[in-house]
Amino acid sequence: KLRKDGGGGGGGGLESPLGPGVSVLSLTTAINVPDRDSPNSILARLSRLALTAQTNNRKGVQDLVTETALELLRQKDAIVSADSQYSHFRRTTEAEREFNSLSIGGRSKFTEETVTNYGGQQKKQRSPYRSVDAHPRATVAIVTINLCIEGDSTRISKIRNRIELQSALSRIASD
Repeated sequence: KLRKDGGGGGGGGLESPLGPGVSVLSLTTAINVPDRDSPNSILARLSRLALTAQTNNRKGVQDLVTETALELLRQKDAIVSADSQYSHFRRTTEAEREFNSLSIGGRSKFTEETVTNYGGQQKKQRSPYRSVDAHPRATVAIVTINLCIEGDSTRISKIRNRIELQSALSRIASD
């Protein structure tokens, strides 16, 4: 959906190399994970990315988003479902409000977060679901990328197939 805000105070119009305004997007994937305890699972790789990211600067956040999108692209055959949302705003304040709403809405669905890295402040908790037996434990991982980015070049359409998912992940990784 495309939404343009009227003029007025509070974070006026914005022009960047990626186009006018500010885009907010959310991309959610469901990924089959044959062994969630494996150090090579998508869960472990994303955890390592989150813990090593430099989220206290713009370049570090950009690298985290790029690497996360690339990890999802590498798992494309294991992805069983995907969904996306997109909104575009002229005013930064409206975009930030939408981004915060998406982020809080997603985070509130879980009783706890095992890895948090925001503004350079890291927190890791041991997952209560770690397997203690020798048998691999399969699961489906839900991975969501919420992104607030200057411009409109990262516009993604509603995901309807694998080609559109790959296109959206590639666009996220490159912008």
